[in-house]
Parts: sequence; structure tokens; C-alpha cells
Amino acid sequence: LILFDLVGVDRSDFSGSAQVNNLPQGNYYIYVGYEGYGQGSYLPELYNEISCPLGLGISCQLADGDLVTVDTNEAVSIDIGLQDKPKLKVNVKDSLTQELLASTRVTVFDQSGQYESSNFADGTHEINLEPGTYFVTALTNSNFNQKGFPDVQCSDADDMVCDSQLEPVMYDIVSGEQEINISLDFVGGIQGLVLDGISNEPVEGVVIDTWKVDNGAYFINSPVLSDANGIFRTYLDQGHQYVIGTDIPNSMNYMNQIYDKVYCPEGPAVNAMCDLSMGDQVNVSDSNEVPEVVLFNLFEDDIFQSSFE
Repeated sequence: LILFDLVGVDRSDFSGSAQVNNLPQGNYYIYVGYEGYGQGSYLPELYNEISCPLGLGISCQLADGDLVTVDTNEAVSIDIGLQDKPKLKVNVKDSLTQELLASTRVTVFDQSGQYESSNFADGTHEINLEPGTYFVTALTNSNFNQKGFPDVQCSDADDMVCDSQLEPVMYDIVSGEQEINISLDFVGGIQGLVLDGISNEPVEGVVIDTWKVDNGAYFINSPVLSDANGIFRTYLDQGHQYVIGTDIPNSMNYMNQIYDKVYCPEGPAVNAMCDLSMGDQVNVSDSNEVPEVVLFNLFEDDIFQSSFE
């Protein structure tokens, strides 16, 4: 059994400097732990570059370090660079586009369901935690639902009121940084894809019209365009049924449609050239139920016509 005596302690100043004075001649081990602002954001270290993530006596022993020799009336200077403590990294994404969402909130709970940490950020959150088992929820604005990891809908992500049990996240600083993804669903309207029906390539620039259905009458909303990925998204009043149709520019040789697979050879429904009552109605719920993703597979006019010959 080897015994060591603690002979000096000091705290670093704002420049990161610390000193221990009046040491007798001899050999010494130097151990540094972080206890300043942002406690727990750096890993303890034993000189020279011996990481001690769980602390001295657990993940490292004094004898693992390098000795520093001090002679009489000699000032010895050493540098110790502390490593960042590994973080739990949480990416909050749009489930359709897989892009990071802005202005998101991530909340972490311990195994008993007690609130542990909450963080506001744009898309990616980096959270310092103690080793343990946690549950993670995420939310953003009211146009998206709230979820718990990995893919459980929550009615109140702040209090972890979710539809089913969340999957635990095992956080261990010894293993390094851990990263998880939570994808939120758009519930504030209707979204979908416009693809070429032959190649399945996205079609950009297609006008998408939506009509709110009310007692057999159709009330048109502001149109939107499909983007470079063929994705469109329109914000609508919740608690209503909608019919969706295309208004394809003349420069594109595609047949117009009303969702779902109602073809309009004469022209778009917005010009009264197709019967809206033939389309499927899409529900936009007021209870955060995820609307179906509307898919338009477009076919060129001459291909469509040739299928009937």
C-alpha cells in the first residue's frame, strides 16, 4: 500500500494560472479538476495528459501520472490542458426534409421523470450531464408536434406526457460524446412531394392549390410552390378538410391532377377545368394528429394520352 500526502491546493484565476508555494524539495503528482463557472464542462486530468473522467481513484490513480520534480528555491512551470467534457448532442429535425429546425427546446428528465435540464437552441443542442440514464423530449413552434426520443408523440413535452414509454438514453462520459436525433412532424397544414412519375425525380416550380371544404363549398387558399426537392408545405387552419390540386406552368408538359390520382386533361382545377368533388379530402386535425403526406406523381401529357390509345 502506497500512501500519498496532499501538500497543496490552489484555484486558477481568470487567466487560468494557479500556484502552490513553499513546497519542499521532492517529486509531486499534479491533479486538476474543474469547479468554476459552467461546472462539469471539463474533464479532470492528472499531469501529464492522463484523463480522469470519473475522478481520481476511480478512472485514474496518482501513480498513473508523471512526477514533477521541485528543487530547493526553484520555480517549476507546467501546462495542463483540460479536455471538454463529452456532451449529449441532440439534433431536432423536420421529419420530412430532415433539416434542422430553428428555435427548438430540448428537455432532459432522469429515470424518475424529474426535470434535469432544458436548453433552447437552433436545431442542435449540446448538453452537459452527469453519467446516468435519461429521457429526452423536443418541441418547437405550434406548427410541429412535440416528441420524445426516439419517435413518440408527446402532448406536453415539458412534463413528459407522452403516448408511450420513451427509449432511455444511456449517457456515459467515459465513452465520449453521444448524439441522438428527434424528428418532429409538421401538423400546421399540409405538406407533400411532387415527383416525375417515370424517373421519381423531384419537380420544382409546380403551383399547389388547396381548398377548404365547408358544407359542400370549396374555399381556395393562397397557393404555394414545390421547391428544388419537390417539397411543398402550406399553412392551413386546423380542424378542417382540404382538397389539393396542381396548377402546372405551361412550360411543363405535365398533366394536372387533384389528389389522389384524379387526372385533369383539360387543365387545372383552379381554372374550373377539373371537378374538385372527385378528389380525396385531407384532414388537418386540431389535435396535433399528423396529416398524410400528399404525393403527386406527374406524367407528361403525351404519355398520359397514349395510355388510352
